[in-house]
Amino acid sequence: MEMERSNDITRRMTSMSRGGVEPARTGPAGVRGRAARVVGTLLLVFYLLILFVSSAAGRENGMPHPADPAANGNRGVAWYVEEGQRAIQRENFERAISVLQEGMERYPAEHSLGLMLGDLYEERRLYGAALDVYRTVDREVGEERAVVRRLAETYGRKGLDRDAAREFERLREIAPDDPKVLSDVAWIYYKLSRLEEAEALLLDALDRLGEDKSLLLSLGTVRSELLDYEGAEEAYRGAVDRAKEVDFPAFVAVAKYNLSLVERTFHNYDRALELTDESIEWAERASGFVARGDLHARRRELDEAVVSYRRAEELNPDMPLARLALARLHAEVGQLDEAERFLHAVEQTEPWQWIYDYGTDIQRHRMQVAQLRSRISEARAREVRLRAATGPFDWLRQRLERARLRITAWYHDRVYRSMARGVSDEYFERGAARAGSWTAFRANEPYRSVALRYLEEAREAELPRNPAAQVDYRFEEARLRKDRGELLSLLEELDSPWYRELREQTLRELALLENVGGEAGVYDRLVAELYRMNPGQLRVAGLKIAASVQVTAPGGSAGAEEALDGAREDQEAAAASSGAADAGSVDVRRLERALNAAGVVARSPDDAERTLDLVVSVEGDYVTAVLHPVEEGRRGADALRSVTVEVPDADRSRARAALSANAVVGELFRTRLRGGQVTGQ
Repeated sequence: MEMERSNDITRRMTSMSRGGVEPARTGPAGVRGRAARVVGTLLLVFYLLILFVSSAAGRENGMPHPADPAANGNRGVAWYVEEGQRAIQRENFERAISVLQEGMERYPAEHSLGLMLGDLYEERRLYGAALDVYRTVDREVGEERAVVRRLAETYGRKGLDRDAAREFERLREIAPDDPKVLSDVAWIYYKLSRLEEAEALLLDALDRLGEDKSLLLSLGTVRSELLDYEGAEEAYRGAVDRAKEVDFPAFVAVAKYNLSLVERTFHNYDRALELTDESIEWAERASGFVARGDLHARRRELDEAVVSYRRAEELNPDMPLARLALARLHAEVGQLDEAERFLHAVEQTEPWQWIYDYGTDIQRHRMQVAQLRSRISEARAREVRLRAATGPFDWLRQRLERARLRITAWYHDRVYRSMARGVSDEYFERGAARAGSWTAFRANEPYRSVALRYLEEAREAELPRNPAAQVDYRFEEARLRKDRGELLSLLEELDSPWYRELREQTLRELALLENVGGEAGVYDRLVAELYRMNPGQLRVAGLKIAASVQVTAPGGSAGAEEALDGAREDQEAAAASSGAADAGSVDVRRLERALNAAGVVARSPDDAERTLDLVVSVEGDYVTAVLHPVEEGRRGADALRSVTVEVPDADRSRARAALSANAVVGELFRTRLRGGQVTGQ
């Protein structure tokens, strides 16, 4: 519309200027003629001014105009490059794409324009569009090194490792003596479990080209997967030495981080932590802090683990491994809302540009997410079961909610195991027997005989080179077989701080076994120790805590064993009425019953096997609970946990008692972790 209007003005102005110069007139007509000429001249000047301003604005915005030589078909490659760069710098990406696409059409054999456009897409994480551009350029220019590299790397960032390997092999043919190229080929072979090929390629390159740091780093990674401890350590140390020679601190940090993972695989945890700290000292990278967090979590130093994970998240928000670790940790300590939040953030982290730089793939990552999603839903279902109902409608709502959560957990578990079978099949296809057997074991855990067979295959493949891993295989086999004796034997051996996480898992499995047909005293001791290590684990596993329960109120007190003796309803009501204190205070008897429903198993104060005492005090609108350890038949001086909660308003004492018990027990079983953003160490 505006262009059409401008043309109309031009024609009108032209007719005025071509009207000819009339002789001066002395009369009114002459005056009118002179006035018309003046007006015409002013309009012409105004029109030329408009054209000049429009021309300047067009050049400023990169838009051609008739006076621009480029508008006459004289645009060269240099003009498209400069114009594209100018638009990118101004973040006018639509303009940049339009210019570069036009340039590619006019100069299809000029790969610089295609690389600019593909890089623009790649930086915006539009990997599919970037691949389309790179493939188009590749068809036009042939074996161009820069184009093939970009194809290979973009396939890798998109998680298409086989396609990436094909392009890296082409790149190797173009540059057979480039250490970086050979290192990249070995890396993609490692991700595809082509370990022997990768090792042979790297050894040949090192023999021909000398000790290059990239080649040594890749060799260490390949040998670590081959469980060649000495070979991996030697290669990584060589990479560190070469990187120090050229003053490359980030490279040193990566090499030390990788070496720390090797030490962790071979259960050399003190050395692993030392190397992780050294890696962070050379360069603060997200992966280093994730590794440090994992080691603290293994020692059950939970606050330190959270600090490290949050620092990793801050350093690299695009890499979801820290958030996945935080979700897992919060789930293990019973903070399920926080676990859900972090897991949701993990699921929103796409596309997968970080995948290429880490030794995993999209399928394995999604498999871990599905497994954790299943565990969180199952834990929520158990939590609902351990919640006292405030009335019949609440009871029905809880049952429906529990059924929904169990179905959700079942669904995600099926997804996880289906993915695990696919991953294990791919491992076997690649010849990675150990990884395939271990993943198949995980996939088939519901089928004990099948799972045990795969577990034994994985053990036979790993233990000859890594004997320290025996403890992990012993635990998994005892868990599958429900072998109380082996689990108890293992528990006695797990006295190192580095095995606290495994000790916690062993305690949980034993408590679950003793809870069904086991001895009460054994169960009590197991749960008491598990509570000391991680109170939240009891709620996650659906375990009740065994304690001598006493509830006190201003008007009297009663033992839980009396309230739970199965007496007739009218006797209980009479006892509750006499035991209650002030009007509106919590019904003590009902609170005792609600505590039992919400996760506390009552033991007699005279029971010699009891290990914990729980004293609940009711003072007006507040309920205070103190959990004490029993030492030599007496209450311990230091409380394991003390909490005070406000009783919510309710009309009926039953509802008040249930709500109070839910709040009290929820706090008793909560493991508190430091949260929030961490700005530094």
